[in-house]
Amino acid sequence: MKTSLKTEFTAAVIRAVVWFQMRSVEITLDGMLKSREAVSDPFTRARMAPAIANARREALALREKYIALRPRQSWRMAA
Repeated sequence: MKTSLKTEFTAAVIRAVVWFQMRSVEITLDGMLKSREAVSDPFTRARMAPAIANARREALALREKYIALRPRQSWRMAA
């Protein structure tokens, strides 16, 4: 995914926002997985499974978006 951002500052701000969203979803997913261990009701566990799958998909989509927004590295030779 190519992005046509006009300034480096705008790109840095967008990257920071996407990074924050990505980390927030990962923290939420971690909490979901830890709380699933404490639940013994099979109906509740069955209802938690789609929510966890949705959080995993969202985390993956945000990770892909963050990777697409990273600046391209250019290798320069030392003079």
